[in-house]
Amino acid sequence: MGGAGRMGHKFLVIEDSPVFAALATTTIRMGFPDARVEECHTFEEAVEHIRTGLVDLLVCGYGLDSGKTAHDVRALTDTPMVVLTGRPDEITPPRRACVVEKMAGPLALQSAIQTLLAG
Repeated sequence: MGGAGRMGHKFLVIEDSPVFAALATTTIRMGFPDARVEECHTFEEAVEHIRTGLVDLLVCGYGLDSGKTAHDVRALTDTPMVVLTGRPDEITPPRRACVVEKMAGPLALQSAIQTLLAG
């Protein structure tokens, strides 16, 4: 049957750093060409997207604006999540999340996404 009629996954990038948000979005689009990617720079903006329930995977910065963290995002949804952080040894990741160090590069992010999507 192949990919005929297959809809791409929907990803939500939640990252208050515009640079890392753009890098994550570009990485997803390169690794998953049929994906739909939404990008949010604030926790409140992300809440609106999460409430739709139409997101297959989150890529979320650990620390967000207004003192929010990936744990606050996890409290809203059980959607699989990749947590981006510059300090992987200093955080406790939310449940059902893969941690990727921000400087690890696109292949590390793509690998974490594939792992989560595979279930």
